[in-house]
Amino acid sequence: MEAVSNRFQHIMLPAQDEHGQHILSVIAKRTYDIIPNDRCKPSEKQVSLTPGDLYFDNGDPMTTSCEQESDYIPYKCATDVVLNGKAYAPNRRKTIELPVEIHIGNRVKRIIAFGNRTCSYRKFFKPVFSDPELFYSMDIRYENAYGGTDINPKNGQNLSYPRNPIGKGFVLEDKRESINGLQLPNLEDPNDLITPEF
Repeated sequence: MEAVSNRFQHIMLPAQDEHGQHILSVIAKRTYDIIPNDRCKPSEKQVSLTPGDLYFDNGDPMTTSCEQESDYIPYKCATDVVLNGKAYAPNRRKTIELPVEIHIGNRVKRIIAFGNRTCSYRKFFKPVFSDPELFYSMDIRYENAYGGTDINPKNGQNLSYPRNPIGKGFVLEDKRESINGLQLPNLEDPNDLITPEF
């Protein structure tokens, strides 16, 4: 993303709303610096408008999270909040798990970040999760959340978890080839943690 020195970036695009009415959209973008224990302030260098989706590490859109969606969307019926960042262990001391929160007004989104874990198969018994590894930082990305792709045992076709096909931990059957060494998600909903039974 190119940084420019103008006060903020903007463009006008003709479009239609959800009722098919013609509109002229003014798209403006402003970059802010986050200052601990203080208000955000406009950055000296403003990031330019993004004409098309950009993926982390220039990755494949089929297997990589979108880092920056296109700004050239002339009509949206709601506000997007996108967090691109990492969870850092406090006091620069590694940890095995870490609560993460984002607050926007009166809305709160919470997750728990875990160190890397794997699953082990046990015939006739529920699988076993390894203890989380120590970590200092964890990327907050879809690749680290629950999801992924597994092979459908009925037809041999790949079946992806619809809400996150690029995640990890999704399997259809408790079988050795699917479970042994399965990478478990690093990011989870604290109210809906995965378990060996699930």
